[in-house]
Amino acid sequence: MRIRSTKPEFWKSKRIASVSWEDRLLLKGLESYVDDNGVGVDDVELIVTDVFPRDMFASPRETVARVSEGLCRLQQAGLVHRYSTDSDNLLYISFWEDI
Repeated sequence: MRIRSTKPEFWKSKRIASVSWEDRLLLKGLESYVDDNGVGVDDVELIVTDVFPRDMFASPRETVARVSEGLCRLQQAGLVHRYSTDSDNLLYISFWEDI
């Protein structure tokens, strides 16, 4: 996981405020999960074990379901783009350059 800082504009953004607090937390976790270009493997199990490892042990089914649903909502809000290559399913944080 990478250490990232949060710009104050993140919390003031109408775009960010359009999603729930839970989804904002997931988005902040994804910032540490993705590489330096804002891209990561779109694999809910990898994301959960990186971002919410203690939740995964306490309640694996619920945690995977919540993260999976959160990823869908972030995609619908245009905050995360999910796509496939020949070899991988990937995700990209759409405002990465602004972070």
